Amino acid sequence: MLILTAGEEMRHVEKDAPRALIASLVLGSIFGAFVTAAVLRVLGPSATQSLPLADLAARLGGAIARAWLLAIGMVILAATLNRTLLTLARVAAEMSREGYLPRSWRVTHPQFHTPYLLLTAGGILVALASFYGDPILLTAIAALSFLIVAVLINIPTILSHADRLSRQRPFPLPFSPLVPGLAVAINLFLVTALPVQVLLIGAAWLLVGGLFYILYSRRGVVTARTGV
Repeated sequence: MLILTAGEEMRHVEKDAPRALIASLVLGSIFGAFVTAAVLRVLGPSATQSLPLADLAARLGGAIARAWLLAIGMVILAATLNRTLLTLARVAAEMSREGYLPRSWRVTHPQFHTPYLLLTAGGILVALASFYGDPILLTAIAALSFLIVAVLINIPTILSHADRLSRQRPFPLPFSPLVPGLAVAINLFLVTALPVQVLLIGAAWLLVGGLFYILYSRRGVVTARTGV
C-alpha cells in the first residue's frame, strides 16, 4: 500500500512500481519464513508468547541483546508510523480535492506546504489509540481495515478489466482478472478469522462511512467536478 501511494515520487512508475511490489513481496516472505523458522527452532512451544523475537534474542545473547532488539523495533515502528501518517494525509488530501472530504482538510502550512491539519489529526488519533490497553484488539482492527481496503481496491480492478480504465493504467496487472479475484477471495477468507468484536467494530465504521458519503460526499463530489 505504501509503495502504491508513493507512485508520484517514482521517476519511472511503470517500471519501478511493479519491481518494488514484487521485491517487497518476495523479500518479505523469505525474511519472514527464516525468522519464523529460527524462532520455532530455538523457542519451541514458547514461541507463541507476545514477544517471540525479543525472547529469541534473550536466549541467544542475553538481556543486552533483547534490549537492543526492542530498541531497533521501536525505531523501525516510528519510521513506519511516520510514513503511514504521510500516506494517510496524502490519501485524505486527494479525497478532499475530489470532494469526498471537506475542502478545509487539505489546507497546507504556509511555510512547509504540508497538510498540517491532517497530520495533526492523524497524530492525535494514533496517540489516543496508543493509550488503549489491548494491543491485540488494535492489531486486529488494523488488519480488518487493511483487508477491507484491499477488497475495495481489487473489486473495481476486476470490473474495469475490459474497459477504458485498464488502458489508462501506468502498468498492466499480470494475469488479470485472476490475480485480483484471488486477492478478494483470500482477503474475505481472512476476515472470517477475526474476532466477532472486531467485525462488529468494522461494521459500525463502515456504517458511519456510508452515512457520511450519503449526507456529504455524494454532493461534495458533484460540486468539486461541476463547481455548482
